[in-house]
Amino acid sequence: MVDFNMDVGELFKKLFSKKEGDKEDTSSSSLEKIRSKTPILIAGAVGIILIVFIIYFFIFRPKLIEKREQLEKNENYEKELIQLKSELEKQQEHLKNIKKKFSGKFKLFHTNAEVEGLYETISTLALKYKLTVSKLERDKEIPVYKPSNNSDNSKENQKQVEYYKIEVKYQVTGNYLRYMNFKESIASMNKIVNFEKEEIKVMPKKKGVVIADGILSVIRLP
Repeated sequence: MVDFNMDVGELFKKLFSKKEGDKEDTSSSSLEKIRSKTPILIAGAVGIILIVFIIYFFIFRPKLIEKREQLEKNENYEKELIQLKSELEKQQEHLKNIKKKFSGKFKLFHTNAEVEGLYETISTLALKYKLTVSKLERDKEIPVYKPSNNSDNSKENQKQVEYYKIEVKYQVTGNYLRYMNFKESIASMNKIVNFEKEEIKVMPKKKGVVIADGILSVIRLP
């Protein structure tokens, strides 16, 4: 039962004091909730930051470093390639000059194997031009000595052989024009072959047929 004899002022005072108390309780509970969630929020923010750092340092950063190293390697490869191309061009130019300088000497000198192979070459060319080889033999081997400034050049042991001149005798029978082609083929060989001596006889009973006696010579290093 409500006491109607209660003072109205006291009634309003109680009501307002109750509302103010309710407000204070509400605000204090909100502060407590915020305070209770603050560590969680801080922990969450720290966790997000850690995740970002982990992703960057362990995923993105290694890839960036690898890509940068790859780019540096490619740049180094390109520099090395340019340098190698430059060196190769220099070496090719040097080799070209050497070939120009010594090509004549390379063609001039024969090895022992090439001298022996000359007989087979002559026989093969004679067969190609339908010529008959009746004589093909190695003749003299003449040493050619280096010039010496020594006044006493008469002693054999003081002389040094510069190269050997090897002579090869041959006799070939066949058509004259074909024999000329035979000689031209020998002259156009990779190594120089000199015709030292030649005597051509015409066979009167066979038109256009000749007998060629001659001496070839090649040069061999000691």
